[in-house]
Amino acid sequence: MVQTVFDLLLNEDWFVNVDVKYIDKNVIAKMESVRADTEVAINPLIFSICIGREF
Repeated sequence: MVQTVFDLLLNEDWFVNVDVKYIDKNVIAKMESVRADTEVAINPLIFSICIGREF
């Protein structure tokens, strides 16, 4: 897993937090159906943005 976090101060009270994560897993999901078999690699990229206030 790779993670990067940024905190940005907007003023004395407010801030923004940005978090980006990439999860590298060797997971293969198999889906079997009547028409075709499919394999899907799952490597999620996760974003989050938070706004906060210090008091």
